Amino acid sequence: MNYNKEESHKIFEFCNVIFLNLARFQDYVIPGDRIFKENRGVRILLECNGKEYEETIFPQADKSLANNIILAVEKIARKSKITEEMFDDSSLRVFIFDFPSRILGDVEKNFEFGKEGLYVEYVSYKGFLFPSEEYKDKIEFLEAVCKEAALTKDSWQNRRALFYSFKVQEL
Repeated sequence: MNYNKEESHKIFEFCNVIFLNLARFQDYVIPGDRIFKENRGVRILLECNGKEYEETIFPQADKSLANNIILAVEKIARKSKITEEMFDDSSLRVFIFDFPSRILGDVEKNFEFGKEGLYVEYVSYKGFLFPSEEYKDKIEFLEAVCKEAALTKDSWQNRRALFYSFKVQEL
């Protein structure tokens, strides 16, 4: 999954249109492009008036990228109570990601640190992290994703913990 410049621009502009149309109480049209029909997850970060709002929607087999963008934007719009004027002075970041793929074997050796996000499941505990430059190495990242799932930091070594990786593209 690597969107080219034109596709990235279309997706980013669709996010903007949804925000603005919600603020204006207007309808919107989902573009017919193939990219909007794909089953992808989305993470949207909106910085507005010194506050940051974030929503992540994981990919599902029955939900398109367009549907996931709309859902994420609607959730952020409800939390932020954003108006059209506020949106003009805001900053928007959009990340698109694939279905997580199960990591078999040694999780430390089988994911690309800095390029892939991780999702962990253990019993009923779940957590995920997107790739980030704030972690110095794989171990620190693995410990952090376990912490996100409310597990002990060394839980990544537990063979019963299930790990999944996913590719992410910031638009």
